[in-house]
Amino acid sequence: MSKAERCPNCGADLQVNPGFVTWCPACNWNIDPDRAKERRSLAGRLNRILGQKSVDALRSQVLAEPRMTYKWSWRIFAAYVFSAAVHLLSLYCYSRVVIHLYTMRTIGDLFFGMVFLIISLNLFPPVRKLPKPLLDRRRYPAIYRVLDELAAGLGASKIDHVIALREYTALLTTAGWRRRRIVGIGLPLFATLAPDEKIAILAHEMAHHANRDITRRWFVGSAWRTLAVWHNMVAPDPNNPTLWPRLYWVRVQLAKLVFWPWYLLGLSVWRESQQAEYYADRRAAELVGTDPMRSSLQKFHLGPTFMLTVERLARFKFNRHLFEEFRSRIAHVPDMEKLRLDRLLHSETARADTTHPPTAYRLDYLDSRPCLPALRLSATLVAEMEAEFAELEREMQNGLLDDYKAWYLEAAGR
Repeated sequence: MSKAERCPNCGADLQVNPGFVTWCPACNWNIDPDRAKERRSLAGRLNRILGQKSVDALRSQVLAEPRMTYKWSWRIFAAYVFSAAVHLLSLYCYSRVVIHLYTMRTIGDLFFGMVFLIISLNLFPPVRKLPKPLLDRRRYPAIYRVLDELAAGLGASKIDHVIALREYTALLTTAGWRRRRIVGIGLPLFATLAPDEKIAILAHEMAHHANRDITRRWFVGSAWRTLAVWHNMVAPDPNNPTLWPRLYWVRVQLAKLVFWPWYLLGLSVWRESQQAEYYADRRAAELVGTDPMRSSLQKFHLGPTFMLTVERLARFKFNRHLFEEFRSRIAHVPDMEKLRLDRLLHSETARADTTHPPTAYRLDYLDSRPCLPALRLSATLVAEMEAEFAELEREMQNGLLDDYKAWYLEAAGR
């Protein structure tokens, strides 16, 4: 049963539905709980600097294009120049440290050389370690077979590994020195999806693999990640200021110094990276159909509801099945939650992620070019895939609840 509170922003009465986001329909306070976290991210800062006009201009451009094209431009050239500068700076710093260690004469030289060696190694492009545990292809053959068929339909090579994630997301990445291609399946997100919607999201990630947009190429992508690592290394935590104000000020200035090269590189690839999301949506829709692609995008904004479900079960109902409870909640969504989701899906700022265009614009793009599915998977394969997802849910739910319970008890000081 719902109860009422007051909005801290405008003072209007709020309707509270336990297990769903409490927000204000009068002023849209808390309509997107993840928005504040996204605004603090580097990608969020880039979006704010570029402004809504840039987002609108790109939307108009992709809507006007008769077909998907990747064109060479001065921005791509600039991205490679900036990336080369980052890699050369990393190599220069490392070489100077090696020369210092080679010519050292005292214990002091060795001490400072080792310190600078550790620092210089952090200046190198980060190589993501292979995440553990990877899903065994022999244990989850249906999921891998679905991805293999999607890869064949898109004209791409097969991916190397699949990993199950606890986050409300889906992703494609590379890891390890051999740059293994990995699809990340966020089980909280996939718990909300029908079988054809699961396949649509997997097709979107495989389309990124097939398209090979610029930010997913090693040379540019690693340089951008390197600058982000540098920024995070020097930026102070505003919630945990140092005892020495001058040191805090110095770290703030260093963070600003690193941010601007990151911003210039981000500016040069922003249009292409945003465009790549539209194109991945389009290629996925051409393969599996517009309708499942469209409906799966809409469910990306149910993430806060999942976290509230985790919280309630972790605190009060430890013997309940987490993902079944979540599905039950979204099957009986109250009117206030439906209104919140409707406003988000028509908002020019609501995104599935800060690196993606607004969801409303992506839906408009899909609607402008409706497609029937070109690939139909066998009912047997889809049923086997669903059985494997159910097994993954059973394995993951206890860990999720235990982690949240530990966090909640620590926050409560118990």
